[in-house]
Amino acid sequence: MRELFLAQGFVVRRCEATLAGIRALVDRGIPVVLEEAYSTTSHVTLAIGYDDDLELLLVQDPMQLGPRETPYEELDRLRGVFGHGALVVVPADDAARRAALDELGVVDSPSVLATEDGLRHLRAREWDAARACFERALELAPERELGAIGRLEAALGRLAADGSPADGLAAVTALVEAARTRVSGAEWPRQFSGRLALRAGRLAEARDDFRAAHERDPGDADNVWYLGQCAAAAGEHERAVELFHAALLRDPGHVEAHESLAAAYLDQKRRDRARHFVELALALDPDDARNHENQGLYHELAGRSGEALACFDRALARDPGNARAAVARGRCLVSLGRRGDADAAFARALELAPGNDRLRVQIGAVLFELDDVKGAWAVVSPALERATQVAPVCALAGACLFRLERPDEAEPLLRQALAEVPDYAFAAHELGRGLLAAGRFDRALALFEERRLREPDAPRHALDACDALLALGRKEEACRTATGVLERLGAFPELVRRVAKLLHDAGRFADGRHAFEEPIERALDQGKIDRPLVRAYGAFLAAVGDERAAYVWTRIETGYGLLGRPEALALFEELRASEPGDLRHEENCILALEAMGQPEQALERSLRLLEATGWKSPRLLRRHYQLGWRNGLHKGGTGKVWEQALERNPDDLAIIEGLVQHQADMGFGDSHYAVWWKKKLEELRRTKAGVEGGGAV
Repeated sequence: MRELFLAQGFVVRRCEATLAGIRALVDRGIPVVLEEAYSTTSHVTLAIGYDDDLELLLVQDPMQLGPRETPYEELDRLRGVFGHGALVVVPADDAARRAALDELGVVDSPSVLATEDGLRHLRAREWDAARACFERALELAPERELGAIGRLEAALGRLAADGSPADGLAAVTALVEAARTRVSGAEWPRQFSGRLALRAGRLAEARDDFRAAHERDPGDADNVWYLGQCAAAAGEHERAVELFHAALLRDPGHVEAHESLAAAYLDQKRRDRARHFVELALALDPDDARNHENQGLYHELAGRSGEALACFDRALARDPGNARAAVARGRCLVSLGRRGDADAAFARALELAPGNDRLRVQIGAVLFELDDVKGAWAVVSPALERATQVAPVCALAGACLFRLERPDEAEPLLRQALAEVPDYAFAAHELGRGLLAAGRFDRALALFEERRLREPDAPRHALDACDALLALGRKEEACRTATGVLERLGAFPELVRRVAKLLHDAGRFADGRHAFEEPIERALDQGKIDRPLVRAYGAFLAAVGDERAAYVWTRIETGYGLLGRPEALALFEELRASEPGDLRHEENCILALEAMGQPEQALERSLRLLEATGWKSPRLLRRHYQLGWRNGLHKGGTGKVWEQALERNPDDLAIIEGLVQHQADMGFGDSHYAVWWKKKLEELRRTKAGVEGGGAV
């Protein structure tokens, strides 16, 4: 701002902000700028008047319609570490006010200017130059806390750029400890202490520091944002998002909170929510590498690897030490089929920052996901020798060692990661699966049951426990638990796949298929087609070696994708001809006719199917009725389909049960017609029970 006024030809003084100085300037008709861009409020306020009787300073704040009244006794607290400098501006042609500045001795403060120079270098990521400026400011004014804050910011920036070497880390830690001792009641030393702990993966310690800082200043958005970072590092994604939004409530212009929300939603694969924050953060700060990185992640999630790669290149051009961007760039190269280039990118990143354990963990994680376990171990193992990034390093290293069949070394590392971060999902999963693979079934079961109690709504823990039960020979308990999870949480592809595989492994092959087919049929009963579930069923059948059934279900899924076109009907007719005894193909032909806008032909074919099956299938009866209902053809014969079935099959329990359920599904469960059939059903059941029991009816 100082440079802006100078360029416009104004006379500018960057001076100390004292109450006496402010009052003297206001008396001469000269307003005083009290806060600037580096203030936590991130906007300018002007001191325009005062009232000694009421001991109030009148401040014009652009965030408020009228002047704000600031009690004198509150002034120092409100200015905090940021308000020690004031900006005084007068027009160059205003001789009286220029003379007033000279008369009052308003001159540039060397310490304030040095601080401003340091802040400018910080924004340009010129760490050494920034630190030199802040050191000079502290020599001139040791009491100015902003100089100490800037020095620490520069030191942290240099530390990250150098890859967090041990000597650099020790030096920064010493500066933080000195600050905590010198100004023990201040907020900012706890913030820096927490940031160091967060970098090292010591989440409990980091949270304690940020909570302490938050207690000192509940209105500071930074503290809430830092707590969100801790939650994200612990895998508490929903809590992290909640805290990032809370930070924006305190400061809507908090760029880092926008960046973090973009990253959080991208981590959750929620592109629709991420887009707003990606674009807003990039608009707010186009020079920040993380914003280009998030834009790259957004494109990567959409499958646009080429565009993503360009974004990551821009991010790395702005910040060559950006670990996540370097890893993401390599990952894009992998997806583009350029594994060699990806490995070179990873190697170059490690060459630039060999001591950056965070970078090693992220690169190792990419290799681990590619099943290059030896490569992942080679990358992450050097980090075990250091004390930084404790939980992530231990978790990934332990996972690698389990895969490399070194369980005695792996288990302690993963347990150490969980001791540091009890909710570390990756560490818990890899420990449990590793114990299973190593034949330590009792330990695996105990871990899965403990995780199940910790997260009762997460199905993976219950299903992991089922795998352990199966390994221990407790098949019935495993199958009962697995089917219970499916009934409780509903059918989504990955859950159904795991349950079906578990049932298949237990020797209950028909039940494994039923786990897929029952929700597929239920969706069709509701007039819906669950293509992802059908696709997953085909993949499951291929995985268990049933190639013929896998082919059929893959073709069915293809046909569902073609519905509305003649090709779908032709495909289902082909399947019907190859498997004439499978009614499913005939039903799919009826679906295809309806989708092609031929409901009368579909109903005619459905009627023939009912005749061929003796009008005995409640499912076919229900679908025939719904076909007529959807197309406005349910009056007349179609609407009487249940009665026609019962005329041919009097007192058939299955048909009456289907009719009662159908009435309930249609919302007619309380009608006189439905109530009569419910009573009829109860009578028939009692009759059947008496006959089967040999008693009197």
